[in-house]
This record gives sequence, structure tokens and C-alpha cells, in this order.
Amino acid sequence: MSTECLKCGRPLDPEDRFCGVCGTPRPRLQDDDPTGVVVAPEVDTGPIPVVEGLSGLTRGMSVIVVQRGPEIGQRFELSGSRLTVGRSADNDVMLDDVTVSRHHAEFVADGDQWTLMDKGSLNGSYVNRKSIERHVLTSGDLIQIGKFRLQFLHAEEDHLPE
Repeated sequence: MSTECLKCGRPLDPEDRFCGVCGTPRPRLQDDDPTGVVVAPEVDTGPIPVVEGLSGLTRGMSVIVVQRGPEIGQRFELSGSRLTVGRSADNDVMLDDVTVSRHHAEFVADGDQWTLMDKGSLNGSYVNRKSIERHVLTSGDLIQIGKFRLQFLHAEEDHLPE
């Protein structure tokens, strides 16, 4: 059976469990339907959740918090001028999964702001469910790199817990 991604239309190979372009889960056959009717997977279209991760941060500090993936709950502080992300051990943030390219993306500092830049990865980088090549981040942005979901948080004085 030839199957296409329900979201972007990319042809899927028989062994694909999700779309390599947009990450949408593969359609599956209805178990009890001999006609081969395809059931669409549930697509998350609700509001983007905000992780409570500002505790312990000082004013001006930025972090990414893993929301989904094997490292769930782990925080990475964004410091210096550049932070690399990928599957290879030589990255500042290593996300060990085949859905992540060896050198997938990087966070680049520009004054008080951070920009996420895709490094030509196979599966792309997404911010707030939109494919990006370059995106200036704001606190609360949801980042998807492979099967990992990360949230960018920047501690402003008016957002810090008492």
C-alpha cells in the first residue's frame, strides 16, 4: 500500500512510522476493516502548553527545557554566543535519536535575544509547529527537533517567581 503523509503529502516508505519532513504520525489501517480504510492519526492542534520552568532562574537567563523525549524535564542553560544541538557527541546539547541529525541546529546569541537556526537537517526544525530555517525566539516558544519537544524560556524580572 502506498501511503502519503496526511499533513504535507510526502510519500511514506513502508517502514516509516512518521513523516520525515513534518513529523506527523503515519496513518494506520483500521484493525477490523478488511477494506483497508486508513484512519487519520490525532493531530495536536490545541494551544501550545507553557512549561513551569522559570524557578531557579535569574533575570536575563535563558534555558531550553525538554518537554518530550528521553531527557524529559532536563534543562539546558543558553550561555556564550552559540550552542549547537544534534545527535553527535560533539554538540553542546546532544539529543540521541535517529530523528535528529548529527549537527541539527544551533542557538545563536544576539544581544539579549536567541535565534534558532536549522543547520540543513534532514527532518527540519520547528518553532510553534512551523518549519523554520531561522527564528528569533521569545519566551514560551515550543521547539521541535526530531522527536524531541523543547521549550525556550527567558527569565524577565516581571516573570520570575516570588
